[in-house]
Amino acid sequence: MKRLLLTFILLLLVSINAAADQKPENTYKHIIDLVGSFNSAHEIVLNKYRVDMKSGVTPRMASAIEAESDLILEFLIPIESYTQGKSVLIITKAVSRDVEAIAFDQYIRGHQLGWGGTGVTTDVAEATRDHLLNRLIYYVVRVHKQDEKSFDLTVWLKPLGIELSEI
Repeated sequence: MKRLLLTFILLLLVSINAAADQKPENTYKHIIDLVGSFNSAHEIVLNKYRVDMKSGVTPRMASAIEAESDLILEFLIPIESYTQGKSVLIITKAVSRDVEAIAFDQYIRGHQLGWGGTGVTTDVAEATRDHLLNRLIYYVVRVHKQDEKSFDLTVWLKPLGIELSEI
């Protein structure tokens, strides 16, 4: 969770610098490039942390899930910003707020059921990751609806284990 918070802070600093430069934050081509490169980057992270994710050791599992979340976040923020027509800073704040709420809700649910800290730690990391991934998919679908010829959504979703009929 600390790692995710650090990522949010870094994204805030980057977006503040971008706003100060008065440069456009994202172009359509940049967004399509991000969409196109997500699955390979995601696969690299999954392969790098595969052993940790299956280790059964809570800190290693949580760190691996957080690494996946960090990667998803790198792609989500600019894609959501572009799709919503809002600044990276505004989107970063909104995503940060939502992730905090989801993590806290999962934390409360876990402790409400009497689970120990170990199970809750990984559940919080998974709930955060799942939210970020679902959110990324949602905005990638929105980008695809703008121009269905830029990339094949079915091919993009396949490595995530999602068939188009499920959306």
